[in-house]
Amino acid sequence: RRAPTRRRSTPRTRGSAPPSDAADGAQPGRCGMEECSWSKTLSSTVVQEDQRGRLLALSLLGGSSRNETSRITWNDRPHTVYVFCSTALPAVMMKVDDGWQVDVLDFIDGVPGVLESSASIYANACHAGDRRFPSDAEALGYAHIDDEREDVQIDQPTDIFDRASMRLAPSGM
Repeated sequence: RRAPTRRRSTPRTRGSAPPSDAADGAQPGRCGMEECSWSKTLSSTVVQEDQRGRLLALSLLGGSSRNETSRITWNDRPHTVYVFCSTALPAVMMKVDDGWQVDVLDFIDGVPGVLESSASIYANACHAGDRRFPSDAEALGYAHIDDEREDVQIDQPTDIFDRASMRLAPSGM
């Protein structure tokens, strides 16, 4: 569970150039505890799409480095990550031992640092090359996500469409 306190994630300042293998489509995730995470999208497939959003299945290769400029050590095999491109419920989903981890991303109030890698994956999958995102997320139609509505449970990635519908409907509260 995430702590209720929210802080806006700020872009990292890069001192020197990223590692040379980063030029091969690698994108930085989060750096901390003397390690940086990286990912490289190998393929992207549209799973489902409607007015609520677009669900993508990404084949990602993960990697890590000692810092932002050192050589990246890539994992042996890729893994599948699902990205829900939606202004109502932007999310990144991964299969974990006991089900699905759903990282809901609030681009209006700010994405906490612990979700920086998911935010990077989302931005690359849903807004590649759009310099307005995430700084102009509100102008792009993104909405604030209430803290109590961030905890999303799913049995399969396509369930996210139903959760997004609940966010589009007026709550009546």
